[in-house]
Amino acid sequence: MDFILSLDGDEEDILYKPQTNETRTAYKALLNIVTLHISRDNRDEGLGLIAWVTDKVLATLKNGKLNNTAKKKAIDERLDKIMSSDLFDQLVSISKLLTDYHGAAAGDAAESEGRDSSKTRRSRGTMDTSSSSEPVSQEETEMKQDERTAQILSTMKRQKIQIMRDMLDLQKREMEWRKKQHEEKISLIKKDIELREKQVEAKLITAEAGIMAIDIQTVPPYMKSYYIGMQRQIMERRGFTRQLSFVGQVLSPSAEPPK
Repeated sequence: MDFILSLDGDEEDILYKPQTNETRTAYKALLNIVTLHISRDNRDEGLGLIAWVTDKVLATLKNGKLNNTAKKKAIDERLDKIMSSDLFDQLVSISKLLTDYHGAAAGDAAESEGRDSSKTRRSRGTMDTSSSSEPVSQEETEMKQDERTAQILSTMKRQKIQIMRDMLDLQKREMEWRKKQHEEKISLIKKDIELREKQVEAKLITAEAGIMAIDIQTVPPYMKSYYIGMQRQIMERRGFTRQLSFVGQVLSPSAEPPK
């Protein structure tokens, strides 16, 4: 359900309720800006609290006795977050678009007073001038209001698009960073594996060198077959296959000693 339409209910504390499509659009923009400056805990209290705070902010903006500096200070004191000057300027422009504010907020007495004062101002001129200039003035006012509303909505749309682009850019950078981290991790793992393999190979070479250095003729007879077999495996693993037959004859326990 549209939150603006829900204001037609029993919220007695809410003074202002937009009456036209134009003021509804402007009021939604006002609500969005105010909501951004209300803490999450207070937003959880419900839409009624947000509307109430927005109503107080609007009353401050419509207070003709305060200048913009005083208005901003009063609004910042009411909100949970300090508002930037640019957003405050947008609030001021939006509040000027809410042309039905006084009638909704002040009641029939204020509305009647406004009509009387309007009649008094018109009486200062001639009847012909008043009747001919009033429609033109109203039309110009509505055109300016439409232009301001369009500008505000266009600005908000551009800001939203820019925020989406920034988010996509951040996501892209994060994905690239994660990919780079993954590649670096894989590279480190490969280097660690290579280092371990070299360490194992170095230990194996040391062990093989010790076995190959054994003098078969000096070891006990029961150990000769073991060392001959080990030395043969080492030579096969190292690619010395051509020398195996000769070495076998030399290292064989049954080989006759040279004459």
